[in-house]
Amino acid sequence: MVQLRFNGFTSDAIDIAVGAPQGSPISPILSIIYTFPLLQQANQWQDSRLYMYVDDRNILAWGPSYHLVCTRLAARYADCLAWLESAGLTIEKEKTEAIFYSLMRARPNVHGLQPGTITVPSGRGGQSTVHCSDNVRYLGLFIDHKLTWHRHVKIMATRARGTLKSMKLLGNSVKGLDHGSWRLVYNAICLPVLTYGSPIWFKQQKQLTKILQTVQDEAIRWMLGAFRTTPVEPLHQLIAILPMHICLQLLSKTVALTLLTIPHSSQIIQRLGPPWCDRNELHEDIPPTPYPTPNTPLIRLATLVPQEARRPFTYQREPRVRPPPHNARLQLFHEIPHGEARKQLATAIKQVSESQRDNTLTLFCQGSKPNNIEGNPTGIAVCIAWRRGREISHWTKPLGTNASTADAAHEAIQLAAESLLDSLPTLDNCTLVTIRSTDATVTRDCLKSGTRDHRVHIETLSTSIANILDAYPDLQINVSWLPAAKGSKPLRRLKALTAEVARLAPPLPPPPPTPAQIRLTAREEALTEWQNNWMEAPRLQPAYLALMNPPDGHPPPFIQGLSKFPRPIVATGVRLLTGHAFTGKYTARFRPSSFDPHHCQCGEPLQTAHHVIATCPLHDEERRRFLVPLSNTHSFSTIFGTKEGGTALGNFLAASQACMRPRRQENPPEEEQEAEDYG
Repeated sequence: MVQLRFNGFTSDAIDIAVGAPQGSPISPILSIIYTFPLLQQANQWQDSRLYMYVDDRNILAWGPSYHLVCTRLAARYADCLAWLESAGLTIEKEKTEAIFYSLMRARPNVHGLQPGTITVPSGRGGQSTVHCSDNVRYLGLFIDHKLTWHRHVKIMATRARGTLKSMKLLGNSVKGLDHGSWRLVYNAICLPVLTYGSPIWFKQQKQLTKILQTVQDEAIRWMLGAFRTTPVEPLHQLIAILPMHICLQLLSKTVALTLLTIPHSSQIIQRLGPPWCDRNELHEDIPPTPYPTPNTPLIRLATLVPQEARRPFTYQREPRVRPPPHNARLQLFHEIPHGEARKQLATAIKQVSESQRDNTLTLFCQGSKPNNIEGNPTGIAVCIAWRRGREISHWTKPLGTNASTADAAHEAIQLAAESLLDSLPTLDNCTLVTIRSTDATVTRDCLKSGTRDHRVHIETLSTSIANILDAYPDLQINVSWLPAAKGSKPLRRLKALTAEVARLAPPLPPPPPTPAQIRLTAREEALTEWQNNWMEAPRLQPAYLALMNPPDGHPPPFIQGLSKFPRPIVATGVRLLTGHAFTGKYTARFRPSSFDPHHCQCGEPLQTAHHVIATCPLHDEERRRFLVPLSNTHSFSTIFGTKEGGTALGNFLAASQACMRPRRQENPPEEEQEAEDYG
């Protein structure tokens, strides 16, 4: 029998015949409750520890010799086995392994010989043997006895290659997903496998990073339809994917932000000590961090969080606030309209803002980061109340330099809810309230409890709206988006108020950076490092004709103009840009022993990308129609360096079919092998 309790409500007893499903979030909670007596018993151990995660258990023992460590392991194993058998559970012997670690090279005359097996007790008074290994798997991590992580990285790279081969079923260089969809699939499916556990082991190891970078290079070449001989440095910028070493740094900084959400009573925060928690909050049974501070994964992650964000704060143990129910009296914004639907929404908002209806109140909100009087970007939240076609009131709130644009947008909506609670008693016959924000993403997620970085904003807004709906039973609240539109009076007023507050508000002392701002700063630092590497690189490849500016995290203009064409056109455009295309020059350099001709069909002795695009007489008509209007001189910097050039080249390739192999239903084996040689 089971009873559920939620926000003070206790359900009737329920008879269940099955357990928690695989992957259920309640499984760890039930496991902790069930095994708490064992954990409490293990807390009294000396020179050994027990760590558990659901059904994965890890006994850690230490000592000056192998014999003493084995003795302690066997004794703790016996304690765990006895408790488990009394609770109706057992240990799966086939999955039990042992591994030894040493801070120094073990000396047989001092530490003894490392055993190959450990004898431990089994059920009913018997004994069993546990084999010692140099590598063990725990929670998906492959840990070796020297903690080099080579085996783990190689296994993750192999798994990522398998995932990449499965992704190739979605298309090839002739047909399939476009490069934008490929990038989305790679980031969602392949990259998490490739970087699994990296915040634990990553310490700028070039050898390990190179293993992962090789897999990412294969993926990027495939996504862009490039040959396997194509240099990958410009391809990263073409598809806007961070190099692996920068990606691993960014991932570690992002994971480190979770330390800001952990209560002070947690062992993780306790082991970090001040300034992560006050000294009076430290537990006596948890040893303090030794000095000098060891280079452990936890310490490395903690150093990635800005110092000003680590100051002690009072962790609230209050129950999580439940968002107000999505009933008929509360309509939320779910989907961002595009095209004609967006124009219709802007027209409807303009009509409402000019309406003289007495029962309607519209609250327009905007959060932004204009420059203050000192020239520093500072967060500003602005809200104006609009009724009967005019502004009746407004509220502003400066947030300081450490607030992000998303923080300001959330604060603006919260400002609207707080002002609404104070203004409604003075408004007669108001039955409809519409809250409109200029930030579509924040408007959509402002009441989603799973949104990261803005938990406090969401819970505060949920409480305010719930109180308003309870106090006014006849009130309807709509939360929607305010798109940009020409001639919009509310938008002009929001911008004017924002500029006025930024200019006149006194500079505030910088508050601790919010998680959203820290995450944004980490992203900016990653892009800055990528840009510095770009500036220091020689950039001798032809691809840098389209990459004249440092990477900014977005595809360059050439790719933006080319991406609207079918995949064969995009792949051919990228190949011509990099110089690794189906041309005679490429064949002469990389496949000199093949039977492919090096000359052009027009009679040119050596077919090059420049010849095909600029001078080949076979494509004069297509060149005159698409490339000449863009550049009379057929400038490669114009064709490959602008969005219009990407569109013009795409039209040229689509019409001329230059440097593209003809599509066939069935290729002879020789041609199939030749295509594989090209990649």
